[in-house]
Amino acid sequence: MYDIREELLEIVEETKQLHTRDRSITMESVSLIGELERRNAAVNLSMTSEQFAVHIGLTANQYWKRAQAARLIRFHPNAQKLLESGETQVSHLALIAPKITQANSDLLLDGIKHKSKKEVALLLSRITPDGDLLPAETTFELRMTLTESQGELLDRAREVLANMRGGGHMPSLPEILVKALEDLLDKRDPLRKAAMAEADSEPEVDAVSEPASPGKDGQRPYKATGTSSF
Repeated sequence: MYDIREELLEIVEETKQLHTRDRSITMESVSLIGELERRNAAVNLSMTSEQFAVHIGLTANQYWKRAQAARLIRFHPNAQKLLESGETQVSHLALIAPKITQANSDLLLDGIKHKSKKEVALLLSRITPDGDLLPAETTFELRMTLTESQGELLDRAREVLANMRGGGHMPSLPEILVKALEDLLDKRDPLRKAAMAEADSEPEVDAVSEPASPGKDGQRPYKATGTSSF
């Protein structure tokens, strides 16, 4: 009698083996890209990062994520086991790469297992560099549809912000948005401008000195406080 379950189990086994090989290939790709990054391959071959990514068969985004994952694995080897076992993905390692430290690595790596990108981002917002876990803050999802020219502005803003931070981390969309909002409010918000002006106008407070004793004529002698220039 024909049993469809046996056929399905065979297909399932083939699929499992395929995904195991896929993870192995991805891990090998991450390792090779890490080596290429350490040797500054793109610059030495007179290519931009985008050109080099296409040259080796990846998009710029794929290349950047794998390079970030390689850097993270270099300093936190336990992350490689998560990637090889399928407990996390390259994109998740790339997401936590700018935030991970020796103090919070155990908490972060354990917290991203079998999590969605949104869950990983939420965890990142709560973990401090010292490894403390802050109370969860309410979040909401924001979706945007941009024209090509608006997308170019976004890409340029990402490059500028990345350069401001030393070029080691490609900012996420929320980071770009928050930075843009902070800069806008600092320049245009009358409440912020008033608060900054008030802070700038506050005089420096000198240490309070004890009143001098009266002189022989009953007058208190002049006693300077602070510094003066003539």
